[in-house]
Amino acid sequence: FSVAPGNIEDLDEYTALQKFISTYRDPRSASVVGDDDGAMKNAADAAKGKQWWQFWRSGPSKNATSTDEGVVPDDWLNADIKQGLTNAEVENRRKRFGFNEISTEKENLFLKFLGFFTGPILYVMELAVVLAAGLRDWVDFGVIIAILVLNAIVGWYQEKQAADVVASLKGDIAMKAQVIRNGQKEEIKAREIVPGDIVIIEEGETVPADARLICDFDKPEDFALYIELREQHEFGDGDPDEEKDDNEEETEAGIKHQGTSIVATDQSAITGESLAVDKYMGDVVYYTTGCKRGKAYAVAITSAKHSFVGRTATLVQGAKDQGHFKAIMNSIGTALLVLVVFWILLAWIGGFFHHLKIATPEHSSINLLHYALILLIVGVPVGLPVVTTTTLAVGAAYLAKQQAIVQKLTAIESLAGVDVLCSDKTGTLTANQLSIREPYVAEGEDVNWMMAVAALASSHNIKSLDPIDKVTILTLRRFPKAREILRMNWTTEKFIPFDPVSKRITAICHLDGDRYTCAKGAPKAVLALTNCSKEMSDLYKNKALEFARRGFRSLGVAYQKNDEDWVLL
Repeated sequence: FSVAPGNIEDLDEYTALQKFISTYRDPRSASVVGDDDGAMKNAADAAKGKQWWQFWRSGPSKNATSTDEGVVPDDWLNADIKQGLTNAEVENRRKRFGFNEISTEKENLFLKFLGFFTGPILYVMELAVVLAAGLRDWVDFGVIIAILVLNAIVGWYQEKQAADVVASLKGDIAMKAQVIRNGQKEEIKAREIVPGDIVIIEEGETVPADARLICDFDKPEDFALYIELREQHEFGDGDPDEEKDDNEEETEAGIKHQGTSIVATDQSAITGESLAVDKYMGDVVYYTTGCKRGKAYAVAITSAKHSFVGRTATLVQGAKDQGHFKAIMNSIGTALLVLVVFWILLAWIGGFFHHLKIATPEHSSINLLHYALILLIVGVPVGLPVVTTTTLAVGAAYLAKQQAIVQKLTAIESLAGVDVLCSDKTGTLTANQLSIREPYVAEGEDVNWMMAVAALASSHNIKSLDPIDKVTILTLRRFPKAREILRMNWTTEKFIPFDPVSKRITAICHLDGDRYTCAKGAPKAVLALTNCSKEMSDLYKNKALEFARRGFRSLGVAYQKNDEDWVLL
């Protein structure tokens, strides 16, 4: 067997699958050092924003104005699914709405640097600098200036470094999207989408913008029905909070569903729903949600900034919080400042009674300003800011070795003071890397045949594989004989992806004139297909229960040859 050369997309289904198994490399195993030019360019794109002096601008586009409210004219959403927008229309719309991304205001680095000279303790030190300069006490003047500058440089550099890393990561994970433009299908960066673009939503991909579903990708003739319903104003605004249960007749502001579900999307990040939500013609799919099933045409109805997620992000960005650590430091500094001012007043009152001058004699420390300088330096721990900043910077460097990015130094202390941390599991408490352990095989069945059937009952869309399908296919590296089975002349007649009702994936395949119906899914759902004996059924259920107790997720595999009984593998 030899793998055909060229792009994997140009190969037939099963040859592409073999090449994917042989050549796949986990991107997380590659070194993050030595970023290539493309990633650097993406990072630069991600970091773009308005300049600090452009106070009149409201977004990343140089043509954006403060009057942009995200309202898209109705006639902008009338593009044909076969033609899409022209380049001229795209440029015109981008001038108004900017790029399709949620951008944060770019901080001015100089103003950020000056920000490290603010705070009660630092104000006292700066006052001491002025006094020392006025009294020509150059030693104190130099020492305090050095402490202030060192504190600012360490804090500013550490946070700038973290911001650069985050910008680079954003560039590395730049989302892609498929659109119809100038009568052709194109793959572009999601940030280049404009309102009115015809977008292709596909299983396994992230929705690149708030978009209204038009029709199934394989049924473009339904576009005429979509036009008719739109002209009758049958479509609602599509707020996810207004969606009802899937079993109800109407959803999304009381609009009746048209036909069967076109796609299913994972909206858990927005609404908390654990199951994928079925979407019908005219329904809105939301920016950053994941498409779990189906492939469809949709029209982008607004830009990311004005999307449901974008409006939420704007509210979050508007929250200002100085953090626990800075609040404690400021309260300590304020208390010390009050005490110091009190003692300076006492010293000055006593000095007046002893007939001391304010600033003379010039080269003597027996004057009131010298006493004020001494009390300022003694009363306020001038070394405290640089010590705390340096300590936090060392902690940030240690965390960086553990692949944790600290965007604000004070966040380290804030996290250290957490009593209860509520977190999701996958990718946070676990490595988000699935693996298949040694499978349990029914008596008399071959493990290689079982793994081959499991691979047949998996999505073969290599560009966007479901994590479970992906690990199932890649595990065939451990089963060479299973790969030999797949190298036979298999053809797939029909593939039914996983859905929360049947709780299984089903694929109808053909080999040498025989039809094989392969199923993979929840153990109970697969068991229900078969007519196995009670002893076999009990053994199967106990094994699934044992796996669950050990923390494993169990998947059942079965197949049916022609019209024979289902066989549990």
